[in-house]
Amino acid sequence: MKMNIKRLLFLFVFLIFFVLVPISFLNAKAGDVPIIIRVEQIGGEYLNRPLIKGLTLSNTEVMVYIDGVYLGDAHVNVENTPTNNFYFQPVKAIDPGEHVVSAVAKDKTSLTLSSFSGEIVFNTNHLLPAPTLIEPSEDIARGRVKPPIIGLAHDDTLVHVFIDGIYNGKTEILSHKSGTANFVYKPFLNLNVGKHSAWAVAEDLAGKKSEKSNVLYFTIEESLPAPIIYSPVVNSDTVYNKPFIVGLAKNDLIINVYIDHKLNGSFLVNNNESGTANFAYKPFLSLTGGNHLVYTTARDIRGKESHWSNLIYFNISSPMAPAISLEAALEEPIVKSEIIEPMEEIDSFFQEPVSPPEESESEQVDILEEETSVTDDKVMDEIGEILQQTETGEEETGAINESKEQQSKLKLNLIIFILFLAAIIAWIFWVNRELIKERKAQSDEEDKKDYKDKENENADKNLPKFDL
Repeated sequence: MKMNIKRLLFLFVFLIFFVLVPISFLNAKAGDVPIIIRVEQIGGEYLNRPLIKGLTLSNTEVMVYIDGVYLGDAHVNVENTPTNNFYFQPVKAIDPGEHVVSAVAKDKTSLTLSSFSGEIVFNTNHLLPAPTLIEPSEDIARGRVKPPIIGLAHDDTLVHVFIDGIYNGKTEILSHKSGTANFVYKPFLNLNVGKHSAWAVAEDLAGKKSEKSNVLYFTIEESLPAPIIYSPVVNSDTVYNKPFIVGLAKNDLIINVYIDHKLNGSFLVNNNESGTANFAYKPFLSLTGGNHLVYTTARDIRGKESHWSNLIYFNISSPMAPAISLEAALEEPIVKSEIIEPMEEIDSFFQEPVSPPEESESEQVDILEEETSVTDDKVMDEIGEILQQTETGEEETGAINESKEQQSKLKLNLIIFILFLAAIIAWIFWVNRELIKERKAQSDEEDKKDYKDKENENADKNLPKFDL
């Protein structure tokens, strides 16, 4: 009997520890299952190491599985709430491609395991190519305190630029049909004189970032002395819209000429013994009429450039047409004609050349002066006669007659227009009157119809009722 009791106790203990306990671990409540909210992709040094976020019950731990393989426990943010949030990030990067993530909750007290959470599928892409920086290079000395940073980046990305290890700014979204876009970034702050470094990181539209680009080292030197320019010069040897731009600069420098903020041309100055060369530049294309702005910069053979020179504003106006005097405008052309015998004069013309009579220079001058005075006197006499006739009204000119005729035609047209306008107004009043009459008649008919309908209804009500 005692042996049977011992066997029963042993069997009971065996069932508890080896059957019931595992079943309790496997058959946990559905509410204990953790929830994975989202999987975030992060670029840069965390590329292909997704950040997994979710919720779990309080007093529980979360074990994370990717592709069915346990990768570690998540970090749970403990709060005084029924649920806590958790996050997990793999220690090593995951291979590019499609993956599945799930999680299991474990009670801290009873060590009970929940069922697997719902699976979330996510993708890890291939590495985003890092941008390539081209300029500024160490071989070229820079005089500008804001040197442009030039490079190449993958299509549909923006570039974050770091100068001396500090974030300086970013470009816009870069795009090019070839798949590789170029960019130019200009620092928003002036750089100090001395050595500097620059590197960049690309970011795509999904927020994934690339590795760090190559590092460029460059030097900012003291800038070159800027040229001095003077107002553009226009003389008889130049066209009005191609003025000479003159100025002074140091020897051995290349001058860049900017007109309206656009590079118009470059040239090397002719050195002078004094160390300061003068220069004169003529635009290769004609400038349009109107106001313009010109300034210059200087650079040496290494690429070091100066600041802007002084700014000069100037105006280009079209050449004026030659003016003529009032006397010349009023003077009528004088046509001299002579009647000659046709055949005889033509034969004599071809047989013997006719030479003009010789006159001395003084006689020619006297004749010209006499003709000029006679012409001026005739013109002034004619103007006086016209003015006198206009004042006295003795003779009516064509211009006056034409104006009178135009005034009479204008009065007639005005009368016709007024009559036409009055007819239109009368017609409008008549049409409105007819419409009012028609609407009144229609409303009267409707009132009569309503009255008859009411009489019929009253008659029906007054009829005797019979029960069948």
